[in-house]
Amino acid sequence: MKSLLALGVTQLSDAYPNIKYKLELLARLKGFDCSEQLCILNNEGTDSTSFSASTGHAGICTKLLLGLKILFGHVWLSIHCTLRRPDYIYVTYPGILLTCILAVPGIRKRQSKLYLDAFISLYDTVVNDRKLLPQRHPLARLLFRVEKRAFASATRVLVDTEENALFYSQLFQLPKHQFVPLALSIPELPITKQHGSHAVTDEKAEGPSFRCIFVGTFVPLQGVQVIIDAAKQLQSIPNIEFVFIGDGQDALHLETHLQNETAKNIIWHRGHFVTEFVIREIAAADICLGIFAVSDKTQRVLPYKLYYYLALGMPILTAHTATIDRLLARCKQRHESPPFITTPAGNANALAEQIVALANDQQRVTMQGIIARQFFEHQLSTTVIQQQLLAIFDDKSSVH
Repeated sequence: MKSLLALGVTQLSDAYPNIKYKLELLARLKGFDCSEQLCILNNEGTDSTSFSASTGHAGICTKLLLGLKILFGHVWLSIHCTLRRPDYIYVTYPGILLTCILAVPGIRKRQSKLYLDAFISLYDTVVNDRKLLPQRHPLARLLFRVEKRAFASATRVLVDTEENALFYSQLFQLPKHQFVPLALSIPELPITKQHGSHAVTDEKAEGPSFRCIFVGTFVPLQGVQVIIDAAKQLQSIPNIEFVFIGDGQDALHLETHLQNETAKNIIWHRGHFVTEFVIREIAAADICLGIFAVSDKTQRVLPYKLYYYLALGMPILTAHTATIDRLLARCKQRHESPPFITTPAGNANALAEQIVALANDQQRVTMQGIIARQFFEHQLSTTVIQQQLLAIFDDKSSVH
């Protein structure tokens, strides 16, 4: 049996569940003796050694302590890897610094294969998407070099979509085969559609007859402003309601709208909420809204929210992107119904028109929920991801 060691200086959270549930999946992977050693920056119930630290609005001393724990975690995990000498190493997100350390000769045995779960590129997120640093900033250049070094050192880099795999190979000037797409992992979720009817709360039964829900972190690629503009156009239709859940960089757009205008058709649950609450709110909706911004990154991602919507068997309305287009083409090849209803990115008028059309077609809404769950089971379920991982680990060409 092959030895597999999972390493990471990371957080375990249902807000970003891929790390937590990918580790659970690896522990059950056939043919591998998997163990894990993690430096956990927030402890949400794990048997692994953990170092609790607050990452909120902490004081200077707390932040310094966190920095020391991160530094110690990298050193400790590197020593542990040297002592264990596993056949396979899996490094969790964000693992670029740890991967660079493990690339130093002598840290791991020469035959070990190292798989870095990059999830998304930190450089792309900070510089290209959120524009927190200009490209020529010294910190941006340093981040680029460190990330490129990590990606080049790994046997394979695991990313979330084929579009990101191609983009990162071009951005960092590395071979395309270095990046392998792997679906994200989420917890097992109940199906919210049964026998063609909604599993809704009492509030939904007494409220508006058509509810649209958006769940997100309000980052630019999600296109919150597009949804707000669509909601403005539909204010005169009393039976259509918009529910927003979350907070983040672009939350100011929604805050300003609610302050300056009469927005009777919008409810905002601002903040970060437990998964159970979010699932209940999703189940009480009629359709789920995806991402709608006009941006390069929007074209390349399949956000967590879409995984949850699909797993819960919910109808999905989202922008037509390169990733969505590829998935729809795959469905067409397999003679399967498309799990997404799409509109042009950045087009609030088209979004509003599609919402009205769906509000007047309950049969289609119900059917889309059934199709969504079927797509998840065939393309994104735990069973499918296990098969993908086995194929990645067994790839005879991935000798580094």
